[in-house]
Amino acid sequence: MASSDRVRHLEQLLGSIVQQLPAQQGTSNGSPSIKSPASTYVTNSLATGSHQGSHQSSQEGSEVKPGRMMANPNETIYVSSSHWSAICHEVEHIREHLDESHEASDLGIVDQAQSQVPLLLGPGRLAPSLEEILADVPPKHITDRLVSRYFTSTQPSILITHSGEFEGEYKRFWNDPNSVSVQWVGMLFGILATGTFLYIRSQDELPGGMGSPLEVAESFQQRCTDCLILSKYSTAPGKYTLETLLFNIHGEFVRRRDAHLGVWILTGIAIRLAMRMGYHRDPDNYPRISPFHGEMRRRVWGVLQQLDILTSCQLGLPSLIQESQCDTRLPRNINDEDFGPESTQLPPPRPETQGTGVLYTRVKVKMMTIFRTIFNQVSLGKTEDYNEIMALDQKLHQMHQSMPTCYKIAKLEDCFMVPPYLLIRRYNLELLFQKARCTLHRHHMTKAYHDPKYNYSRTACVDSAMTVLGHQASILKEVQVGGLLYNDRWFLTSLERHDFSLASMVVCVELGMPPEQQNPELVGYTRESMIDALKTSQAFWAAIKAVSAEAKQAYDMLTVMLKAVTTGSKDESMPPAVNQEKAPAHNGSGNGNGHMNGQYNTNETPFSTDFQGIEAMLNSSDGVDWDMWESLVHMPEDFSQYEMPEGL
Repeated sequence: MASSDRVRHLEQLLGSIVQQLPAQQGTSNGSPSIKSPASTYVTNSLATGSHQGSHQSSQEGSEVKPGRMMANPNETIYVSSSHWSAICHEVEHIREHLDESHEASDLGIVDQAQSQVPLLLGPGRLAPSLEEILADVPPKHITDRLVSRYFTSTQPSILITHSGEFEGEYKRFWNDPNSVSVQWVGMLFGILATGTFLYIRSQDELPGGMGSPLEVAESFQQRCTDCLILSKYSTAPGKYTLETLLFNIHGEFVRRRDAHLGVWILTGIAIRLAMRMGYHRDPDNYPRISPFHGEMRRRVWGVLQQLDILTSCQLGLPSLIQESQCDTRLPRNINDEDFGPESTQLPPPRPETQGTGVLYTRVKVKMMTIFRTIFNQVSLGKTEDYNEIMALDQKLHQMHQSMPTCYKIAKLEDCFMVPPYLLIRRYNLELLFQKARCTLHRHHMTKAYHDPKYNYSRTACVDSAMTVLGHQASILKEVQVGGLLYNDRWFLTSLERHDFSLASMVVCVELGMPPEQQNPELVGYTRESMIDALKTSQAFWAAIKAVSAEAKQAYDMLTVMLKAVTTGSKDESMPPAVNQEKAPAHNGSGNGNGHMNGQYNTNETPFSTDFQGIEAMLNSSDGVDWDMWESLVHMPEDFSQYEMPEGL
């Protein structure tokens, strides 16, 4: 069945939903959202410590949906019930009537059997000698520039390499290349690959006439891989093994537009090696580990914690790290210049009002710890007693409210003096918070349709999803020419796009409810405002669906759903145009927990219905300025887009 036929099939299946929904008043007009009870609950519960609905909760946990098992001729795939494609399957009649033979390609699973495997997982080959590897290190004046580009960037991954220690070993390397370990050489190639990526991202020319940036980056990635193999990383891990492996994982991530199983497998290898080396146990328990190396181990473990939960959630699979088996503390809020290899003790941490290279990781790992608890519950197939759900909800909100002010989302009009990297970190933390809310309450959201004692979960889940879609709309605006994030538009990786897909499917579930179960006053949003949010999200996916299989799947599903729930308007399934003056902006400070003060505008001229791929979008005078995607069309498949994984 062709892709267009499958979409048409889905449209037919959703026809009965239209019959169940109330008559439309005409074109969606951006009706304002309604104040949500969720914001009132959070304020009261945090102040009094009470849990609304606690007395009504059952005394036992309840079973959650078992997730989805999908298959095509090349592979069999499982995703947990928290994954967006599994949520999509809950929309009535799609679940009942989808042709199972086409299920994997219809609903959100990209066939990866033919995609390029990570170099480290590819066919076995003999690693070259260290002399051959060293021959590919660029001249010092070029290497200096690439190393400098990495260490002077604002990437969170900088914290895994101490600048002072690296500088000393770097000088020793140039005096005698054989004086350093093969693992250190692998780390150097990883830094060179990342530095090359940073040149590509900024569209600067590489120093020294090195040739094609893509070929240079791939060469560095290959040498990083060779060093890992030569060092026998999987059987004899040592100093710098994990750092080199993290750079290698980053190199594989940026080579792919969509989520890839190989990156998750590499992350699992890194975690198991880290446990083999004791990174999951706090170094203070082991006197032979110096204060300096103990702190660097905490930094590496913090990055691994982020990669574990993010890549697992992205693929709808259980995370590997179990909190009960780990006691490694967070790294201290100190800068590299505050300590070094000769330190006999660590300095006291700086207050969290002082930004350091570690502060963002500290804040994110704190929230990740709560999210891991939530996500693992869903992955196990059974939710806790509702009292426990509400306790986690309160803990999550307390963590969110306690974040340093510099990382709290604010109105975009007040952010014109905020550096783009800081604005990106705010968005990343906010999206993580909302994703955690959505994951925590999604199971009880559907139970609320039949049992009002779970109404808070329904309200919270819809609110978190709509807040994420509001942020998606704001980002869509700010990555255009002249926007706050235009020069940093690369940050929209497959991780963020997964959050947008999850939010869209939650809103689709709410919109698919029959009339007697719809309650705008309860959920805090009118039906029209939810439809408008999906239309703006559809515009986002329409712009990149030609170069991303996941984007095309999200676009197709939104197209089906929008056709099912809208009437009375010509071409309503097409995305609205978004321009810089009228694009909806989410300020993150609406009615309590993220309701939008700005409204989605559906009265703009729609995109042309005669799409012939991404070029049509780029050339549309009425559409979004998507020049940022132009380079994607011309990149070879193995480097179709360079993306920086936010956790690295």
